[in-house]
Amino acid sequence: MKNTASLLAVFFIGFSAASAAPIIAYTEGGTSTSAAGTGLVGFNFTVNTDISVTQLGWYGEAVGGGDTPWVAIYNTANSATPLASITTGFTTTPGWQYQSLVTPITLTTGNTYQVVATLYWTQKFDPASFSYGTEINAVGFTTPGGWGGWGTPLMATNGITSTPSLAANFQYDPVPEPSTCALLMISLGSVMFYRRRPAA
Repeated sequence: MKNTASLLAVFFIGFSAASAAPIIAYTEGGTSTSAAGTGLVGFNFTVNTDISVTQLGWYGEAVGGGDTPWVAIYNTANSATPLASITTGFTTTPGWQYQSLVTPITLTTGNTYQVVATLYWTQKFDPASFSYGTEINAVGFTTPGGWGGWGTPLMATNGITSTPSLAANFQYDPVPEPSTCALLMISLGSVMFYRRRPAA
């Protein structure tokens, strides 16, 4: 009984770690400055370990009128096809709004990606106090440029700025290391074995 309890504890601790709340790619900080105009704004980044993107987000003030802009995420090596995209809903609530992907996508260690959205008169922020998920390596934010409209997503290719205009963000889960997955499977298998073992 004691061994079974120990194995259950190992399993549920591992399961809880794997089921923790999603991590936000970046959280803005510093001082808000003058409003930006319209255009595409992207956040470029690399990842230092594989991650699973579960939600795409947009900044509430980036939604204008009754329009419903999109948010997309790209591998920057392929600007033609987004890895995933969503169409947002109109909101009058300032701040971040997130929408879950039907199928999460995995981003691979060492690649460069961009999460991008149509900007609509949102604020610029001094990034001095920005914080990032520990799995995220920030490359930078693009300057507002071009116009993606409210239709087909486009990758922003208009250069990096040191004063971000908020538009697109995402939430993710770290992909468990193979050793962690193996431990969870062994723990679960051991628990099932002890449960099925006939009484002496």
